[in-house]
Amino acid sequence: MKVYKVSTYTDEAELTEIVLNELDSVVDGFIFLESSHTYQMQPRKEFPAFPFKGEKIFHRTFTEYPPEAFSMKADKIEELVTSKYIDILKEIGVQPEDILLYGDADEIPYTETVKELIPHIKTGDIYALSMVFCNYWINCLSYEHPWTHFKVFNFQTLLDIGGSPQENIRKKITGTIIENGGWHWSWMMGRDRIVKKLESYSHWELNQPQFKTQEHVDSCILTGTDLFLRGKGKLVPIEEMPLPNYVIDNIEKYTHLINPNYKQND
Repeated sequence: MKVYKVSTYTDEAELTEIVLNELDSVVDGFIFLESSHTYQMQPRKEFPAFPFKGEKIFHRTFTEYPPEAFSMKADKIEELVTSKYIDILKEIGVQPEDILLYGDADEIPYTETVKELIPHIKTGDIYALSMVFCNYWINCLSYEHPWTHFKVFNFQTLLDIGGSPQENIRKKITGTIIENGGWHWSWMMGRDRIVKKLESYSHWELNQPQFKTQEHVDSCILTGTDLFLRGKGKLVPIEEMPLPNYVIDNIEKYTHLINPNYKQND
């Protein structure tokens, strides 16, 4: 039985480097799917942008869109792209009993929790890793904390359910919650890339002018406020935050992701 980390890739190089190093001891393969267009069907000028290579890394691309794709909503484009996973997994040689760690590029599973969980996974089981959820900074807890959308299951389970794991498992099946599951570090990309993501990702309904102004985005980053004004996060001293082992060992590389102004919550 092998273990594979499966996710799409856009431009999350910094977080992907953390994932590759954090999970290296437990994962047999990292599978990345990169599409030539955004989910809002804009061509990606930087495609392909995936910068990593290695024996464990499998990078695949999605470029063939049907004519009707340009009139489809972004969430349906996401479903279309991620429906390709079953073919990709078969092509790579993933076996029915192999374990899939399925989530987004900004979700980092905790290695020790994954190691403990793997021996217990049977066909039909779907587990959800409960993750520390931070926005903008690795010490800014989201108002939505914790995050429980990262799923773990074997390939046979995906084959039995069929279609897109994004649509049919991640979105539709809650799964058995596993505590201490890792980290979801969202929107850690600066103002310009935040706006770019809003204009690209599957939540097309949130791509609104009022959420993309310089004043609004900068204010949200500074205060930890949800970009869509649904709640306010909490800045926490970095010493009190659990962190991936790779980040702890290389903290000097990630000081730009730490907000030192946590006292403003007082």
